[in-house]
Amino acid sequence: MNPPSVLRAMKKRHEDRVRRLTDLNEDIKAYIVTYTSPIGDAIPDLTFSQLQQTIVPEYYPAVDYCIELGGEDTVELDWQQMWAIREKDLVRKCQMRVLERMDSWDNKRIALFALAPMPLLVKLGTMLNRKHEVVVYQRRRTAEWTWPSEDAHVEFIINRPSDTSHEPVLVMSLSFSIIERISRLRPNASIWELTISSPSTDFLKARTMLDDFGNEVERLLDEISKAAVGQSLDVYMAVPVACAVEFGRAWMQKANMPLNLYDLDLRYSDEDKLALTINN
Repeated sequence: MNPPSVLRAMKKRHEDRVRRLTDLNEDIKAYIVTYTSPIGDAIPDLTFSQLQQTIVPEYYPAVDYCIELGGEDTVELDWQQMWAIREKDLVRKCQMRVLERMDSWDNKRIALFALAPMPLLVKLGTMLNRKHEVVVYQRRRTAEWTWPSEDAHVEFIINRPSDTSHEPVLVMSLSFSIIERISRLRPNASIWELTISSPSTDFLKARTMLDDFGNEVERLLDEISKAAVGQSLDVYMAVPVACAVEFGRAWMQKANMPLNLYDLDLRYSDEDKLALTINN
């Protein structure tokens, strides 16, 4: 029979081991936050079980449900009303369900799954910006959210205007090229284009590529802000959903210019129209 001193030492080692495991579990917790809004006629559907499987084993859910920020379809309204209602609904839910509750969370990490029109994703990114720890996931064409690669990179190409004295426009051609269409639409603008050698809807293979994108956007927004002082920036996007969120996260409210976000919805028009404005 072991003496009391040995039993106390064994008990302490066991308690220390449990404490270390508990601390580890706390460190890898994440709150699953979803944001869906109708894209055209399609209504995205995300389930907790699917998203839980996606984040494990890197993280595990802090609670056994998703924090949902999704909105209803508002296609029966006119263009301006639709976007105003969607933006107001997103801001209200993000404030009430995430930002105002963060102080009570043990771990403030967010695992974000979003499927919505690009301007709304950018708006969400400006709210869940780089002040917060947000792990952004990208849905693949197979409907999975896991990254196919752990470490991959791509060279981003910036095509700058020869004359920066006109209205500044940023075109992001990553999923597919839209520069010709926007150039015809805005013939008198100073157009910056952010693209890659072969735009593709599935080009985003790893979280490292998303990090690279965010850093590239941060530098580019700073460059454009300095070249077009006092102006707002018109933005046209053909990017993966995760890039739209990361674009908003990279935008700095005090340092960068206001954003005018355009969207194309053939139910309303065959041309890109101003959807949201994000002011600094």
